[in-house]
Amino acid sequence: MLPIIEEREKSRLPFRFISDDQEIHSMHPEQIKIYKRLSPAEKLRIAGELYATCRKLKTAALRRQHPDWSVEEVKAKVREIFLYART
Repeated sequence: MLPIIEEREKSRLPFRFISDDQEIHSMHPEQIKIYKRLSPAEKLRIAGELYATCRKLKTAALRRQHPDWSVEEVKAKVREIFLYART
């Protein structure tokens, strides 16, 4: 679980937080170094893991929001959400 960072603490951090309606403007310099060292295969693996994690989180959220839905209904909704997702 990620720690909760209060607003007053955010200004002292070496990276910026973004809200849903903003784009990413900066990354921590150490993150940039790490990502630059990764091979394309490693970057693809990380992207795949992130995608799988997002689907699992959406599945869990839908199960919690709709406990009356069957497993198939939840799977269908997750498929639909990711099929029509926009960035």
